[in-house]
Amino acid sequence: MARPPLPLPPHLHGVVFTLDDLDDVGVSRHRVRAADVERVGRGLFRLRPQGGPAPARAVDVPWDAGVAAALLRDRLDAAVSDVSAAQLHGLPLPPWAEADARLHVTAARGHRIDRPGVRTRRRPVDRRHLVTRRGLRCTSPVRTLWDLCAPSSGLTLEDLVVVADALMPQEWVEGFGLGEVRVGRRDLTAVLEQMGRFRGVRRAREVAALMREGVGSPQETRTRLALLDAGLPVPEVAAVLTDDDGVAGPTVDLAYPQWRIVIQYEGARHRSVRQQERDVERDRWCERHGWLVVKVTARDLRDGLRHVLPILHARIAGCG
Repeated sequence: MARPPLPLPPHLHGVVFTLDDLDDVGVSRHRVRAADVERVGRGLFRLRPQGGPAPARAVDVPWDAGVAAALLRDRLDAAVSDVSAAQLHGLPLPPWAEADARLHVTAARGHRIDRPGVRTRRRPVDRRHLVTRRGLRCTSPVRTLWDLCAPSSGLTLEDLVVVADALMPQEWVEGFGLGEVRVGRRDLTAVLEQMGRFRGVRRAREVAALMREGVGSPQETRTRLALLDAGLPVPEVAAVLTDDDGVAGPTVDLAYPQWRIVIQYEGARHRSVRQQERDVERDRWCERHGWLVVKVTARDLRDGLRHVLPILHARIAGCG
């Protein structure tokens, strides 16, 4: 009767380990041949769960965080980056990028981590641009934004401006942006200048020219960019309206003060009772003081604002 395999040290339970990890604790490398060990990648192993469902992932990402932890443990020059770092930070990504199950890693030049499911970019990363997120070493949110400007990311200019705006959210908007990250335009451009020349720097400069502070949601960003694509000027973002006496009124998503136009994106956030009450108060104030409120929906964005633009053009023409 075969003897059961020797138990592994507790610190190797529930994590991905390497053959070197076994050497460090004096366990034979042949231990990985036992039935209770599964191979999760080249040179990477993990104990199989004993009975019941597999343990829940500690990090909610589409790639294996255990594999990432093992790779970073052995490679101090490596860090999670690009789309994977954006997923870790919770940056707003298009659906296909949110579901990207490849592990994107940046390592020093001349060193690659070649294995299935891992995509490596070779470049040095300034230590100032590295942080620890959910126990994993990764590029900072701001550095991640500029890395995503590389053509290989697959993100559009609009997608990138959405990410940039999300790093500078309105303080009063709940549920948008990164709660622990409150950066301004200078913070973003400072990191861009520190990076110097890199693949995607031209796209990064386009993003820097289009990003705005105080945006309340990704769809507000998309609305602003759709207005620009339609040939309209840049609207004011998070504009505080004032009456004829200069008394401050409501804060609105977008505004053209010269034509007294307010543009509001109507999304899920506006379905709460509290927000609906605020919207009614805002609309009454605007009507009382001669401001036109134009509401934009997701369908309007899909249709290129074709039902919204005639309303805006008529108002502009009426203002002379």
